[in-house]
Amino acid sequence: GETVTITATLSEGLAATPSISLSGTNSVSSTALTKVTDIVWTYDHVVGQGNGTTYVTLVGADPAGNTIGTVTGGSFVVDNLAPTVALAFVSGAQSSPFRAGLSITATATVSDANAISGTPTLTLGGAGSIGAVTLTETAASSKVYRGTFVAPAGDGTVTSTFVATDVAGNTLTQSGSTAFVLDNLAPSITIGYQIIPDSTQTLPTTGYASSVARPIHDGESLAIEVVATDVGTISGSPTLTVTATGDTSPRTVTLVEGTAASGTRAWRGSFDAPHGTRAYDGPATVALTVSGITDAAGNAASVAAGQSFAFIIDSTPPSVAIAYQVTDRSTAAPATGYTASLTSPVNGTKRIALQLSVTETGGSAGTDRKSTRLNSSHG
Repeated sequence: GETVTITATLSEGLAATPSISLSGTNSVSSTALTKVTDIVWTYDHVVGQGNGTTYVTLVGADPAGNTIGTVTGGSFVVDNLAPTVALAFVSGAQSSPFRAGLSITATATVSDANAISGTPTLTLGGAGSIGAVTLTETAASSKVYRGTFVAPAGDGTVTSTFVATDVAGNTLTQSGSTAFVLDNLAPSITIGYQIIPDSTQTLPTTGYASSVARPIHDGESLAIEVVATDVGTISGSPTLTVTATGDTSPRTVTLVEGTAASGTRAWRGSFDAPHGTRAYDGPATVALTVSGITDAAGNAASVAAGQSFAFIIDSTPPSVAIAYQVTDRSTAAPATGYTASLTSPVNGTKRIALQLSVTETGGSAGTDRKSTRLNSSHG
């Protein structure tokens, strides 16, 4: 659509009006030139479709009959293709996603058959609202441009708008493309527990809760599950220890990674209640370390304060004490006045009130009372 003026400057005047023809990408049959002076002639060509070289042929002769010889500059390039670009974003050796504070290098590699006019522009929108990135060509005519910026706070997709124009005036505007992802959220960590028999061969994958409702005892284990959740890739693994009453150092619980829901990783292990001893009865504390767990952006996981947990080990059977008193009452057993034994025989018309007192580890207790009437038998 552009008009190109082709000017022919001759070394001498011609006997008649010369003609011009074009071949190659654009073609024009023989057409008379327009006279400007005796030695300067012009032709206006409207550029057509296509891409490549167009060749110019001039025909004419001087008064002596000598035809036009060597033509200097007898071609031009037709370019109807806009540039293309490949964008890349890295922070050192790390690619997307990025966390806040990282220095990110944007590289725009432009492809075009001809040179680029001026310097392209790069604008980043979406998450973080970064805005314009200043680009500099890495070397003259390389068509490779770079710029750096610091990743901001925020989470989500960053989009790019890139604009470049070649020397023919063809403009590339590439907008709305995903440039990279900002991720400033660390993986979330949950820890769950459930009581299982020691005979359990395979740890359960469901049924975990944030605590257990009762103590564990000899013959049981505490199954423990640690789950890390993130929108991206999760690296690293947790470590876990249990310190029971009487322990001089924490006991390491071996965690093995197992099946997990999409977007999560899960590790499971178990703590066995100590066998054949009551020395460890009492509180036991779970300590979870997840400092080695990070997401693809480098955000490190942490254990929330509310996720620390203590449970009770109780391998001591309850103790039972029986107390008595003789009563004439036919109603409920009295609340007080019981003795460990009766020192005198009891008449068959009387009632004996029994009190059962049960005590468990930790001092918890339960008491039940019942009044029973004796029959007339002796013994």
